[in-house]
Amino acid sequence: MGDVDISTLLNDDGYRLMSAGESPVPGDTVVWGNLIDVEHVGLIVDTEDLLGLNLTLPVVLSQWGPGPEYLHLIGDSPFEEEPVYYTERP
Repeated sequence: MGDVDISTLLNDDGYRLMSAGESPVPGDTVVWGNLIDVEHVGLIVDTEDLLGLNLTLPVVLSQWGPGPEYLHLIGDSPFEEEPVYYTERP
């Protein structure tokens, strides 16, 4: 498939980097790594309140390698980089 320029794809689709104070919601995109060296990309499909403490974590749909797609909490992934979020919302 070759190299994919994630920044071009996101910019062409009208996405912007979310600020630290914004919470991701379903429909937002999460990227592990930076836009030059992307480790992984996923789609936020839901949020989950941990232990009823009003601390929501994103639920991500992503494919790990050639295997199936997985639904997983943002911290439950094999990727080392900190995730960053992108949104189409204004």
